[in-house]
Amino acid sequence: MKDENVKKRGWVKNAAIVFLTIMLVLTFFSNTILNLSLPEVAAQYTTSGTISARIRGTGTVVANETFEVISNQTRTVRAINVRVGDIVETGEVLFTLAVGSDELEAAREKLRGMLLEYEKTIIRESLRGDYASEERGIQLERHRLDETQEELDELVINGQLDIDEAENVVAYAFAELASAEGRLTSAEGRLTSAEVRLTSAEAGLTYAEDRLKAAEAVRDSAQEVVDIRSTAVSNALENLNAQGAGGDVAALQRDLAEATEARRTAEINNNAADIVHGSAYKMLERWTAEQVARLELGDSWDDTLSGDDLIQFLDKFWTASLTSLQRTTYLAAYVQMLDKDHPSVVAYDTLNKLSNDLSAAIDKENQILQTLNAAQGSSIERDRLTRILDDARAAFAAAERVLREANVARTAAVDARDAAADARNTAANARDTAADARNTAIAERDIAKAELAGAESGLKAVQDNHAAELKAGNAAIKARQQELENMLFALSEQMKRDGVENAIYALDMSETRREISLLREEIERLEEGGTGTTITAPVSGIIKQIMNTSSGNTTMQPGDTIATIEIADRGYSLNFPPITLEQSRRVTIGDVAEINTSWWWAGDVRAVLVAIRNDPQNPATGRILVFDVSGDDVESGMELNLTLGERSANYEVLVPNSALRLDGNGDFVLVVVARSSPLGNRYTATRVDVNILASDDTNTAVSGGLSSWDFVITTSTRPIQPGMQVRLVDNP
Repeated sequence: MKDENVKKRGWVKNAAIVFLTIMLVLTFFSNTILNLSLPEVAAQYTTSGTISARIRGTGTVVANETFEVISNQTRTVRAINVRVGDIVETGEVLFTLAVGSDELEAAREKLRGMLLEYEKTIIRESLRGDYASEERGIQLERHRLDETQEELDELVINGQLDIDEAENVVAYAFAELASAEGRLTSAEGRLTSAEVRLTSAEAGLTYAEDRLKAAEAVRDSAQEVVDIRSTAVSNALENLNAQGAGGDVAALQRDLAEATEARRTAEINNNAADIVHGSAYKMLERWTAEQVARLELGDSWDDTLSGDDLIQFLDKFWTASLTSLQRTTYLAAYVQMLDKDHPSVVAYDTLNKLSNDLSAAIDKENQILQTLNAAQGSSIERDRLTRILDDARAAFAAAERVLREANVARTAAVDARDAAADARNTAANARDTAADARNTAIAERDIAKAELAGAESGLKAVQDNHAAELKAGNAAIKARQQELENMLFALSEQMKRDGVENAIYALDMSETRREISLLREEIERLEEGGTGTTITAPVSGIIKQIMNTSSGNTTMQPGDTIATIEIADRGYSLNFPPITLEQSRRVTIGDVAEINTSWWWAGDVRAVLVAIRNDPQNPATGRILVFDVSGDDVESGMELNLTLGERSANYEVLVPNSALRLDGNGDFVLVVVARSSPLGNRYTATRVDVNILASDDTNTAVSGGLSSWDFVITTSTRPIQPGMQVRLVDNP
């Protein structure tokens, strides 16, 4: 029982020890644990100093003056001759119109009605007397007026048909010109492509000719070495022959001379065969090397190899990776896969036969030489001469191998040069063909231009002729109407003189005549603008807006703005976004603003401050800067980012730009306030409201509750709010 109590007390003691240990650890590390949960901030002390503030803003360029082309009648638009953005000169045609206008036709119809009513009134009054002769004259004049009107109506219809036909001819000629220009553009593109290919082919030909010259230089050098080695073999053989004597020796020497001649003939045949069949034999070796390399390398084979890189790889693999026996075996095996008439097979058979003949000739020569040496007897001198002869023959054989390889390389270079020459000739022919096509397209384009000019001239002639005929017809109508009016007026006057007309009737007729006169003046005014078939530009400038006919509406109404022309000669301006009164005091008229040149078209644009105006929304404290914008690439509607530098000024409190914050209550900064605690300093973010005085790219001058020793927060690892505890970067 006592032991059990002891055990229970031990458990309680151990638990208390563990608990106290944990509490002690938490107490010592509580500061670190708390800091790990707080947002980490970077802070800087406020400073004082100078700021060269810069004002930045974006504005839209507008033209200083625009001209609106306004319709004064209801007219039907047949064609719009310009597009938005086109540059037009004074007098250039903007619209092509149908003949006549609704207002002109209505005025003419009203005039005919008034004349008819005028005539009826006089006729009614004339019934009170005998005016048959006058009435007959009036009827005849009315009939002539109707006939003239019918002729004019027929003239309008026929003239419009002629204009339509001429416009169709112009449209067809314009389409032909567009087609010819399209063909010309295509031909010029093909010519440019052909010239590029020709330049490339000429470069390839130059490279191939350089390779051929280098190969010929190597071949000539190898030939010189072969000649030297051949002379050395002949001299060594003569020296060796001079050591022997006796009849058998003489016969053997003759046999040796014949064997040597046979060996030389075999060598000459071998060299000639190398020149003729070397390239084909080299192709067989490379093809065999490729097949063997593909088998041995498997997945490691590089399919991207081509051209000279592939050739260099195969030559290196053939000589470095395969033994002589392997090469011979592979060639014998792969040549069986080809047709017997294949150039590579012919080269293989021919070179093998000639090589065997050469080997046989060399063996025979060596046998005779050995017999001759035996006949002449052994001696130290003879052995030395024999070694010299063997060395000379080995050097000669090596030189011949080099010569054969040089001949093969030269043959390959000749083939490459010929292929490059063919490619160059093909490219030159293609270039000439493209040039001929381009010249043909130019001729067709010029013909189309001439035909279009002729069609436009014909259209203008038809329009001018129709306008002249209309003018003459209208003049005839006017004359007939005037004559009818004169006859009616004369009858009216005659009736008054005869006592038929009373005072009221006279007044009515006088007023009607006055109204007819006014209506005739209105018709003359309408005829000035209603008989023309074009509207021209009244000023020079840029088309910024044009009548929209995409919805099918081709009728312009009186008062409609049918085009807006921007007069570029009057310049452009830009209004800067509103700035504060304090900022406006630091700039002066004539200051040149910096323009963001990140766009290609802003390179020559220049903005000069020309006026400082009150902001209509805030006239007391707001100002608007007005800039004159100039440059070849300036257009209305373009947006510019401007920067204007102020004069430098000293300020007592500067904070980094990254320290400034903004909410619904205005601008403020967060200041680090330290408070002592038993576990160390605690840091709290405290809000301080500020007023921005000026700023540059780095710092901002402020006023308010900040002092020169405040520690302002610039960055934080997490969003922070005023009153939150924070952890400084250097305080873990």
